[in-house]
Amino acid sequence: MKELFPIFKANPDLAYLDTAASSQKPDKVLDAILEFYEDGYSNVHRAIHRLGEQATERYENARESVAKLINASPEEIIFTSGTTASINLAARSLIPTFDSGNIVITTMEHHANLIPWQQLAHKQGLELRTIPLTENKQMLDMEKARELIDNDTRIVAFTHVSNVLGTINPVKELAGIAHQHGAIVLVDGAQAIAHLPVDVKELGADLYAFSGHKMYGPTGIGVLYGNKDLLDRMEPPSWGGEQVEKVTIKQTTFTKPPHKFEPGTPNIAGAIGLGSAAEFILEIGYEKMQEHENKLIKRLLGQFEKLEGVTLLGPKERTGIFTFTMDAHPHDIAEFLDKQDIAIRAGHHCAEPLHCQELGLDASTRASIGIYTEKEDLDRLIEALEIYVKTGGVFNPDQVGEGNLSEEQILHAENIREHARKPRNKRIIPEPTATKMERNPFCGDELEVSVIVDEGKIKDIAFQGKGCAISQAAMSMLTKKLQGKKTDEILTLSGEKGREYVTSLLGIPIGPVRMKCALLGLRTVQEALR
Repeated sequence: MKELFPIFKANPDLAYLDTAASSQKPDKVLDAILEFYEDGYSNVHRAIHRLGEQATERYENARESVAKLINASPEEIIFTSGTTASINLAARSLIPTFDSGNIVITTMEHHANLIPWQQLAHKQGLELRTIPLTENKQMLDMEKARELIDNDTRIVAFTHVSNVLGTINPVKELAGIAHQHGAIVLVDGAQAIAHLPVDVKELGADLYAFSGHKMYGPTGIGVLYGNKDLLDRMEPPSWGGEQVEKVTIKQTTFTKPPHKFEPGTPNIAGAIGLGSAAEFILEIGYEKMQEHENKLIKRLLGQFEKLEGVTLLGPKERTGIFTFTMDAHPHDIAEFLDKQDIAIRAGHHCAEPLHCQELGLDASTRASIGIYTEKEDLDRLIEALEIYVKTGGVFNPDQVGEGNLSEEQILHAENIREHARKPRNKRIIPEPTATKMERNPFCGDELEVSVIVDEGKIKDIAFQGKGCAISQAAMSMLTKKLQGKKTDEILTLSGEKGREYVTSLLGIPIGPVRMKCALLGLRTVQEALR
């Protein structure tokens, strides 16, 4: 299937194993978007001219294609900017209608299906309940779910597939429990839509949310499916043009769903691309897609079982999400793999409660597959992880490459590893002038800096905490570099000046994502001084 995706023609050595974060796009989708912009662009629904009619037809045909994909009616498909926007739309429309009761979510939720309910429940005075995992930390505790969902439950919101564990949740069973108590069911389908057949009627979902970019479509477009009866009762949480039947200075009458929930000029090209992605999946067929992915899942499960020093999270019955831990920081593993053209994900994957509270982890490393993944991609991943386990990430540049680093930069890279393995001044200062802890929200790195300041200069500096090699090494180097420096001088190292200072200190190019790790130490020192 790689031949259908132009990115692999441009990057023939790429093993893209980050599909759970975002999928690559086939020619079919890219062509549909380009054709619309080049040959037939216009706004939709209002223009009485040929281009406007064609654009409107394409836009609404896309709605029909998406509806067909999940066995819904076109009027039940609301276009949004993505899963996050879909869930926020639902939450902001529904929660203000409740003045008591509880909302039930699960501990494995992505932040997108946690924070909207959490924040709005607080404002509305509703109780937020959480279904935990079973003792083996792989599945939802269904006995606990039956206890938590009761006649005061207003909404039950949960993910179809965990973006960390790969667990496929029993949607139909959970929906049945919720409906017995008169609760509304919202399902986050972001990780399911490109891998599992989704029939919203069969599943019993009142609301189902997903994003285009995870199903081989474009970014900035998503869907909220809503049962027609429920959508008729829901009020739009945002207002503007396009969604109205009649407007006076004092009153507005809204049109029927789905347009009631789509104010303003929509993402027309995105919707057309999403419709094309839905057609792409329908043409291949879920059966063929699952057959391909299941073979890869079985293969990778077997390979992970043989890997020493690597712990795989989640159950055997899963989608193609493989999240694992090693005796190394996920960022360092991801960087190691990237140097070999293997793209994976590292961090807490926007699921901090699952990582920190349920699993006791700060972060993890995740590989995920798609229709374009081949067994050779998996073999390269396992081979690279075996090398990492054996070497601890200290590798021979001739063997697996250091990217485009010069000989001098390779020496600096080794110096970074040395500081990460044996950080300087990682200790406690008794009676410091100031202490400050800062955290990198993307990966869970934490640093606590202590300083003794005398006559406007740093007399002593030390740190505690955990993190990736870059954050630990940068902090280690800073403790040596900043000794005796004037505090006012250190506080001027902000913005581009701060980035240049840390890059010079480390001696190698630092990308924008890892720059957040590299700057954590300097930022913590500055906050302590302030």
